[in-house]
Amino acid sequence: MLAYVSEKISSKWSEKGIIDNEEIDVYRYGIEIVLSSLFGIVSVLTIGLIFGAMVQAIIFLVIFIPLRMYTGGYHANTYIRCNTTTIVLFATQVLLVNLARFTVPIYFIGYLIGAIIIVGAAPIKNDNKKIETQHKRRYKLIASIIYAVDIH
Repeated sequence: MLAYVSEKISSKWSEKGIIDNEEIDVYRYGIEIVLSSLFGIVSVLTIGLIFGAMVQAIIFLVIFIPLRMYTGGYHANTYIRCNTTTIVLFATQVLLVNLARFTVPIYFIGYLIGAIIIVGAAPIKNDNKKIETQHKRRYKLIASIIYAVDIH
């Protein structure tokens, strides 16, 4: 579906002279990524709205998107799997926050475990996203800062 819509949009742009015909594949791929990302964002916000967790949804997206960019890790084979993983992760977070009674020590322990994982493992290698050796230290620092900001 995303490939079809992206193909139609990029073809229209090419016909209208907005983009060069030689660049149509690059634009098609870019449009696919934008549409997939928008679907994921809208899905998380919709779940937040349904469960009365809109602030939680916004905080999740503001932290998750940049953190994910710098930590690497799991990359799904399809857009639907990627979005499903993100949606399930957010829905699980909403359920845990709404159902569990977190005390300060439990929250602190969970936060500390996350910090240890990020500092120890980030950025995680992935064949789909190569990271130059000289950028690894920078990505780890940025991911650590993003995670540190997430004390909410």
